[in-house]
Amino acid sequence: MISVQLLFFLKCIEYNKKNYYPYFVLGEINIIKKDFKSAVHYYEQALKMSENVKERQNILSKLFIAYAYNGESELSKKSFAELKKINSSASAVVPEISDNYIDYVPYFVKDEIIEAKKFMASGEDDNALALLKKSLDIWDTPLANRYIGDILFKKRNHSLLYYYIKAYPDFKTDPTFLNTLCIAYLVNRQTDNAARIISEMKTLNPNYSEIPKLESILKSMKNP
Repeated sequence: MISVQLLFFLKCIEYNKKNYYPYFVLGEINIIKKDFKSAVHYYEQALKMSENVKERQNILSKLFIAYAYNGESELSKKSFAELKKINSSASAVVPEISDNYIDYVPYFVKDEIIEAKKFMASGEDDNALALLKKSLDIWDTPLANRYIGDILFKKRNHSLLYYYIKAYPDFKTDPTFLNTLCIAYLVNRQTDNAARIISEMKTLNPNYSEIPKLESILKSMKNP
């Protein structure tokens, strides 16, 4: 359902660029997706469009956290200082980053995806695959594409790239997904794409444990 909401509020902005609320919701959605750069952008736009103290308070309470998640500590402090001027009791606590985006099941294919997850958990990948592909006929969702890619990865089926590439825009900030995508590119000898994904992983989390392994494999492929 997150993807549907994203499209809806992007469309809202097309029709009315001066209403703060669509920007605010897009900030919320991108926080869930862990796309913190985009979240900051939309919260900043929402702040520009805010018309009263209550709206500014709501936005600043999210913006200083988004800045912190995005590694912009000085802007986070500045934003929190602005918030304190409005609400002296505001807390400076920045919550831990949540990993729950993959748990958001699109409403239109909820039954198919939940049942497919049960099949995956019990090792019945063929049944899960059939349900996930059925769900794509109803609504082509990034989540179903990712799950199909995960199953095909286990099966060492090279067609997984087709599904992972479709899932990529929604999961490009998930290092675990990027790790598997990079491996898939390496297996398919797409070294330039693998190098690009490694670079993205380093930007997201330079200390991610799998990066040295991926770099080693990539180096051996480029210099046999």
